[in-house]
Amino acid sequence: VDIKTAQIYRELGMNDRARRLSRTVYDRSTSQRQNAAFLLAMLAVYPAEQKRWLTRCDKSEPIVVQRLMEVEADLLAQAGEFAKAEAKLAKLFTLQLKEADISPASANNAANTLASRYALTGNRQHLEQAISLLRRSLRQKPGHRIVIGNLYKMLTYRIRLDVLGQWLDLKTLKLGSGEVQSVVET
Repeated sequence: VDIKTAQIYRELGMNDRARRLSRTVYDRSTSQRQNAAFLLAMLAVYPAEQKRWLTRCDKSEPIVVQRLMEVEADLLAQAGEFAKAEAKLAKLFTLQLKEADISPASANNAANTLASRYALTGNRQHLEQAISLLRRSLRQKPGHRIVIGNLYKMLTYRIRLDVLGQWLDLKTLKLGSGEVQSVVET
């Protein structure tokens, strides 16, 4: 059993398979345990689950620190501490942006952070900058499946916002992509 196979499943969008295989690797392999814990954190659905897996990772790794910051921001937002959550995301974005020009994964992460900032603030510039980052990332590494998938989701999000914006004050509502999808599909 190999963590690389689980990573391929994730890149293909087969998250349930990736999750099961990562858990097997985590339980059976000491040499791949850190990588499996990190992948399980990336595949986790809820912030508490993400945090649980991230605390099992090597906290000297910058990506682990960044993901913990992201989870902390999510938990702050869930608690209604929107300004604190946005401040944490702003700091996280600054860290991610430093690597965005050399790493499609960092650009993707920075774009996702911007989308989260949009959902908190309603500042449309965050969403537009996220789309720009993903496009730039694809120019650096064409065919990167995760980036392609996230660009598709961001563009779909923007289109749905444009439609809803004709009838709703989106700056006041501050809807995340899942919320926008729910409103559009009802």
